Amino acid sequence: MVHRHRGESAQAEACWRRVLSLHRPEQYCSLDEGIYGHITRRNLAVLAAERGDGAEAARLWRAVLAECPGDREALTHLERLAADQRTEGTGTA
Repeated sequence: MVHRHRGESAQAEACWRRVLSLHRPEQYCSLDEGIYGHITRRNLAVLAAERGDGAEAARLWRAVLAECPGDREALTHLERLAADQRTEGTGTA
């Protein structure tokens, strides 16, 4: 999160992708288990959208939905991405 708050998007993305490669602890730990999945994917999806990579953002939001079915935030972002894609396809702004 420090990289993100400093505006260091590439470094933040690298750290979050590293988190996704880690294994969740099998015993109780004080971390929210979502950090190993949907929380990190949410952060990556926002970064992807900010850099204009709608396809990657959509993929990540769909992964959030797979982990958290019915998640309103993910559904909202997917709807916006789909609307943006339709707008781009028609050539309107």
